[in-house]
Amino acid sequence: MSYLESLLPQVEDALHDIDRQKEYLWNPVLWAEEVLGMTLWSAQKEILMSVAQNKKTAVKSCHSIGKTTLSAIATAWWVSTRT
Repeated sequence: MSYLESLLPQVEDALHDIDRQKEYLWNPVLWAEEVLGMTLWSAQKEILMSVAQNKKTAVKSCHSIGKTTLSAIATAWWVSTRT
């Protein structure tokens, strides 16, 4: 096996990572599930996708349902995929 052939798996992994980063760019739900290992419920997914697709997102909700956690996820996703 030549040196270049031995590098092939590393190159394939790097290309896969680049493709995944492109997917993460506009899909915070995928990012949260795969990078953070989070399990999101349907309303959380809807909110995160709205954040990704719209300039403004407003959410009407009650106390202690995870708004701060969801905000932290959205912020971490944005910073992670834009730097």
